[in-house]
Amino acid sequence: MEKISRSKSKDQAQESLRSKKDSWNSDASALIAQLIAFKRGFNGRGDPKAGIPPGRIKDPLPSQVGSYLDQMASSFNTLVNEAQSIINEQANYSNTRKKPRTE
Repeated sequence: MEKISRSKSKDQAQESLRSKKDSWNSDASALIAQLIAFKRGFNGRGDPKAGIPPGRIKDPLPSQVGSYLDQMASSFNTLVNEAQSIINEQANYSNTRKKPRTE
């Protein structure tokens, strides 16, 4: 059960933007966790949850570190593209929404 900490908007376009931003924030948090796991693996500590074994400075880095970096780079590119899409959608929404009358 997902708890929503904000009220839903009656405007469907605004609610769609909010939903996309919520999803983007979750994806960004996942990327941050990946970056931390990569850092641990890169520094030799390893990260069992990410499948990166510990290493030693005298030995080559485990191959999992390189493949994890590729995976992380792909996630980053996806996140950037999603952010750009949200930016464009929000600009369009801002320009086309009904503005409240001020008299």
